[in-house]
Amino acid sequence: MAGKKSNINWLLKELPFLREKGIISAEAAENLEKHYQAELDKVPSMQKIFSLIVGIIGIVMIAGGVILFLNHNWDMFPKVVRIGIAAIPLFCGAVISYYTILNEKGVLWREASAVFTSTGAAVLAGVISQIYHIGGEFSDFMFMILLLSVVPLYLFRSIGLATLYACFTFSVSNWNPSDRWRVLLVALLLVPFLIYYLQAKSPYKVWCRYIAILNAVALFSISASVYSPLTAAIFIGIFMLGGLEIEDKHEGFFRNPWFVPSFVLAIIMLASGSSSEYFFKFREIHWTYWTVAGLAAAAFAFMFYRNQKRFESFWCLLFIILTAGGFADENFVMRIIYNVFMGLSGIAFMRNGFVYKSFAGFNIGALMICVLVACRFFDKDIGLLYRSLGFILLGSAFVTANVIFARRNKEVKNEEA
Repeated sequence: MAGKKSNINWLLKELPFLREKGIISAEAAENLEKHYQAELDKVPSMQKIFSLIVGIIGIVMIAGGVILFLNHNWDMFPKVVRIGIAAIPLFCGAVISYYTILNEKGVLWREASAVFTSTGAAVLAGVISQIYHIGGEFSDFMFMILLLSVVPLYLFRSIGLATLYACFTFSVSNWNPSDRWRVLLVALLLVPFLIYYLQAKSPYKVWCRYIAILNAVALFSISASVYSPLTAAIFIGIFMLGGLEIEDKHEGFFRNPWFVPSFVLAIIMLASGSSSEYFFKFREIHWTYWTVAGLAAAAFAFMFYRNQKRFESFWCLLFIILTAGGFADENFVMRIIYNVFMGLSGIAFMRNGFVYKSFAGFNIGALMICVLVACRFFDKDIGLLYRSLGFILLGSAFVTANVIFARRNKEVKNEEA
């Protein structure tokens, strides 16, 4: 938002100069000024944000004092009065929401309306449960609140409420098999919101990339008690290809939370599968597992189609297919396949990185080789001295290869210049 505001201010300062030079007409300059001034008014200033924060702190303090007073005298009130008091936040949220919609207010009002309304609903539901001694687990209560939050989430397009929604969905995904269908439902309800705001023109696309990770982990938790490697491989493929698309746009490191973690998780997964005896074990398959796996596979197919010319796309596809082989063999054969695949993948990534002058690709391949060798070193009965010498040689080869690669890139740039 700060970057957009500075760009608009710069353009507004340039308009008189462009008009004087005859580059644009006076009428065009006036129309541009009206248009961008309106856009500038939509961007919240730091003063407005600070005033909002101070106002929220003040409201929270007042609410805290009221809560303490009511807590001291709570049992003295009849049930109807207690329910009426608990309904006040929801009523205030409804009033603010009506005012926001009626007057077509901006982003801050929409965010406040969505969060206030959802919080009010949660307070009222909690008080009614306490008054009438309605039993249930915390996950039952949160499931109801998350469902009630869906309407204000989409009505106000609130990124703040979406963040809270994803966090609470993640918190109730406690890897409990009995909660699988509920986690699946609430997580899927957030997906259309994320798809919409992950588009290129969305001002919240970067933040939604982080929210998407939380939501994906919640969906992945459904498969944890069945056969997690397959869904993990599919999700890794989705985020890896998505991260590569972002990387092509040369966005910053913190604006691309998918690129590095997806490769790191793939290497960890390959290392675990090539070493552990229990990695490929699976249990009774539930319908929610196939739902998550099917939807994730469809999303990967879409990403594969968008990136079908990439080497990484076919690598991800082969990774998923090999991991699916765990349904046929749970242990020995899959471990051998993962070892071979990890070694060949490391060589292929290093080769592509060297040919296409990609430091990232080269280092990913080298890291795969290093991790594979390290895992096999600890698998075998090799003395500590030989292990230390092996790591020294491997590290030296890694550093030397990077130096050679950097010099080659420098020579190519000098020739092109």
